[in-house]
Amino acid sequence: MSHSGDHCQELYDQLEASNRALKASNLELQQFAYVASHDLQAPLRHISGFVELLARRYQGKTDEKADLWIGETLKSVELMRSMIADLLEYSRVDSQAGDPVPVDLNSAFEASLLRLKAPISENQASVTSESLPTLMGDPAQFTQLLHNLIGNALKYRGPAPPEIKVTAEKGEREWTISVSDNGIGIDPAYHRTIFLMFERVYSSSKLPGTGIGLTLCQRIVQRHGGRIWVESEKDEGATFKFTLPIPSGPLPHWPTGKST
Repeated sequence: MSHSGDHCQELYDQLEASNRALKASNLELQQFAYVASHDLQAPLRHISGFVELLARRYQGKTDEKADLWIGETLKSVELMRSMIADLLEYSRVDSQAGDPVPVDLNSAFEASLLRLKAPISENQASVTSESLPTLMGDPAQFTQLLHNLIGNALKYRGPAPPEIKVTAEKGEREWTISVSDNGIGIDPAYHRTIFLMFERVYSSSKLPGTGIGLTLCQRIVQRHGGRIWVESEKDEGATFKFTLPIPSGPLPHWPTGKST
């Protein structure tokens, strides 16, 4: 019996050591992403400044190919700037998150609509919700989560005006929140890859963004103890679903990524 107890303690100690190593690794990764993206901005500003100077001074005075190259370089600089900004935002999901507080998802929904007022109007979209629960979490991140998912539905709309609906279903241990739309849908072959950083199913230059929005959604949901997935077929709309746990008793340690 003693041998069995010693073995269990050994396994527990190994698990604790693995958890500590994982937390340290995650923190190092967040710090690396922040430092790398922050430090990349300075040389990018120099590149942007010199290319803009070339454009002002020489565009129209050289051959057409040179003008084209200058224009393409400016586009690439702008894309790189957006990617760096998105990488910084991703690194802040843990490093600059607040302590958990009660968050009314109805308020987060309304806040996300306020930020999306222009594209909702431009697309003549209908965005509605059923009664949503109040859960413990980071209010800014919950708003960002709904903002990204609703914004995604607006971006990948079909020929008909977008119809987007947010609903909630309570389970035994978690809530399942669904964001459904009538857009162009997603081929099942891409259901996993769309959550990878900078991955885009539709690479049209007419569609803005770098492809990090769903990666941010996944990180926010995971940080709150849930999971996220999509149910969709091509040309048949999409439903993004994510779970959030129902708090029972005191919450466990909340990882902020900040040193203490």
